[in-house]
Amino acid sequence: LGLRESDYGLIVYDVLGDVVCGGFAVPLRIEYSDAIYLVTSGEYMSVYAANNILRGALNHSPEVPRIGGIILNRKNLEGEDDLVERFAEAVGLPIIARLSRDELYAEAEREGKTVCERFPDSGPSEEYKVLMNAIEQCMGGKAKLHHPRPLNDDDLDSILRGKKISPAEEAIPESRIKVRTKSHEACAARGAASAASNVRDLTVVIHGPRSCGYVMANIWDVHYLGKVKTNGVVKRGYKDNVYCTDMDDSDAIFGGIRKLESLLRRLYSEGKKTFMIITACIPGVIGDDVESCLSRLRAELADADLMFVKADGNISGDVIAGIRKVRENLAELIDTDVQPVRGVTNLIYSAGMGNGPDMRQVIELLDCVGFELGAILFNECTIEEIRNAKRAQLTIPMSSRDMISDIPSLLESKGMAVGRDPIPKGVEETVSWVRSLENEHNHDRVEKYIADGMAEYGAAIERSIGTTRGKTVYLASRMSPIPGWALEVFRDLEMRIVRMVVTPIGPMPEGVPTEPEGGSPVWMTTSQVREDLRALDPDLYLGDQMQSEGLGIRCGFFPDGSIGFRSSTDLVQYIANIFRTEKPEPVHRGVSS
Repeated sequence: LGLRESDYGLIVYDVLGDVVCGGFAVPLRIEYSDAIYLVTSGEYMSVYAANNILRGALNHSPEVPRIGGIILNRKNLEGEDDLVERFAEAVGLPIIARLSRDELYAEAEREGKTVCERFPDSGPSEEYKVLMNAIEQCMGGKAKLHHPRPLNDDDLDSILRGKKISPAEEAIPESRIKVRTKSHEACAARGAASAASNVRDLTVVIHGPRSCGYVMANIWDVHYLGKVKTNGVVKRGYKDNVYCTDMDDSDAIFGGIRKLESLLRRLYSEGKKTFMIITACIPGVIGDDVESCLSRLRAELADADLMFVKADGNISGDVIAGIRKVRENLAELIDTDVQPVRGVTNLIYSAGMGNGPDMRQVIELLDCVGFELGAILFNECTIEEIRNAKRAQLTIPMSSRDMISDIPSLLESKGMAVGRDPIPKGVEETVSWVRSLENEHNHDRVEKYIADGMAEYGAAIERSIGTTRGKTVYLASRMSPIPGWALEVFRDLEMRIVRMVVTPIGPMPEGVPTEPEGGSPVWMTTSQVREDLRALDPDLYLGDQMQSEGLGIRCGFFPDGSIGFRSSTDLVQYIANIFRTEKPEPVHRGVSS
């Protein structure tokens, strides 16, 4: 509106505060306003809205004191002043003015004037002079601005029930505000974009600003660079099926439906037919009616398949919630009329950003028991493979993690058979798995597969045991305890495990073992692991985080990607190769003179 370039001495935004929309959020941004005053009556919902405005101000700029105080706009309710005073004290704000309910307002309005113009010497006019003076004091730097310190739901409920809450400290009190503190938590929209982009020919449209679209389109690139840093040579499959509506500031106020329609029509004209539309935060906050938009386009683009994931950034939940929404949509594509074909099997692979299994090894394992690979659901597959997923006689989870995901129940609801034993790793598990599927038709192939695998593993142990016998190893994992197949390898290499540790992502969970007891895993923070490594000084540290850097300890990451016997054989060779390298010198960090 050109207000930035105007010569007004004071600009006041009168904002409706009980609706969370662009018009509510934009004036809270620090570049649009210097001070915020809360107007509230003694009605419960008015006080509730005032507390929500404090929450909004806290989200936008928690470090900046911008709250001028509370304006009590009386409704002549019983106990009204007392309620607002208790609220003001609890959130640490002054009541800078109290405006009375008076018939003079209506009389002045009938004449098209303000109450101060029509009745300059009245009680309401005097109250407005008090308000004006308070704001002038703020403008002149003589009145203090305050940090937003909203109440949590329990404290607010206590205020509304007549209780008194002691005022908070000036520093923002964590106990007063229920906010997310997990640094690794991502939003539902990001999870949805990651899961949807795994379907190679699915067109993924992020309805949101360019910043969101950029981050979500480059999720895989970020994790790939991380793998390059830690794992050397890794496989790479570029994801180029993510698009964005590029909502800007104007769209955040007036809506971005036209941009969404325009992008979908353009992509359709380029030959794309199957879409998944995912909403970021802004469309959810401003209430963009994406469902009506897609309904219109379905009538117009008759052969297009428009799936909708109403993620709304993190409004609908975290990254896991977004992934589940995508899988539910993809499962609806399965053609339930397709008949199973004997010997065809699907795999369930729900893992996120890892390198994935070595498919040559997987195909070799399946071939040994007489299975032909159909599709990998829902990872690195195509729309056509999803539609024909019921061709598979059996669907097998890639890992125990895939087995407990939501995918098996989704597939079973479509009438598909899902196995309960995942693709095996390690010697004992692999022998047991292939034996369970052995029959008169595949007997010779099963025997050869077991014989070849056992011979290769035995040879690797024989080559390496001279290097590893008697050595100590420290094992750490962020996700779960070290799998049994890996422990078999250390046993066969005659190594001694001095500690098995789980380091949590985020805060330490309650009720987990934090003291060593027998051979059970313990839970430690990363700093505790480093101190433990200094004390135990093992010959080898293996984990999925580099926590032994500078300690003078040989270290490595668990090799991934292999299955069956190869997982054990690769781990043996990897450990032996580490011991063939020179032991690093400890780094003593100190202050130089």
